[in-house]
Amino acid sequence: MTHPAQDGEDTVNAHVSRTERTFKVGKLDVLLRTSTRRTKDVGITARGQVVVRAPHGTTTMEAANLVRRRREWIYLQLLRLERSRAAPITKVLAEGEEFHVFGTPHRLHLADITDAEQPVTTHHDPETGPRLHLDRRLANRPDHARHTLIHWYAQQAQNWLDENGGQLVWNPGKNTTRLRASVRLSTALIAHRPRHELILSWAAAQLTDANLRVLVADTLGRAPADALHRLHGTYRIVWLGDVRTPATSCAVPHNATSANEVSAPTSK
Repeated sequence: MTHPAQDGEDTVNAHVSRTERTFKVGKLDVLLRTSTRRTKDVGITARGQVVVRAPHGTTTMEAANLVRRRREWIYLQLLRLERSRAAPITKVLAEGEEFHVFGTPHRLHLADITDAEQPVTTHHDPETGPRLHLDRRLANRPDHARHTLIHWYAQQAQNWLDENGGQLVWNPGKNTTRLRASVRLSTALIAHRPRHELILSWAAAQLTDANLRVLVADTLGRAPADALHRLHGTYRIVWLGDVRTPATSCAVPHNATSANEVSAPTSK
């Protein structure tokens, strides 16, 4: 349930440019970004910025009213973002480091991989359990290794969507939603543009099948509260892309870009 803001609480703080300006709705700092688009919507960046995207000519009051209507959704997304940021995970590119693949912990094994098209593979060792094989040559190239691992996870997420997504978002006569995995989304885990597309983050491929289904159901407004509680409890294991080499003395800080956004349903 949303609550109307008090009169006078919306104040323009600064004019960033001809097409951007900031203002407040209660305690929320909001960026209004206008363009030639025809609809208005609300998004949350990976840094927690509330963004209203709207056509040129949209007033601050119109944007504020949209934020008020979506306030419950906004605070839920900010809560999820805060939880996922609580303990950023940094992976060390060393033998035995743990990576989750669809909820199953895999131990990193630096292998001599000759197939350049498959620098990451999974194997099950009868003695040591599931292993994630990474081309040994990437171990001392953290930026390249991060890029490689993220794209590999994105492919796993896309495979899952191809196999399961249709039945999860299907509506008789309205099933036009495109399903795709993204290498850009991380903190948000999922984004939905109603009637257009559902975007799953590469990082979501670390969740179990059951939690992935809850994540999609929650995005579509169909998840029960008890399932959401279990889902939120698993966020602490999700790695968002920070890596370092064993020789590095300190972890690389999490630095998600502001381009990563999760969006609320479109409003005309």
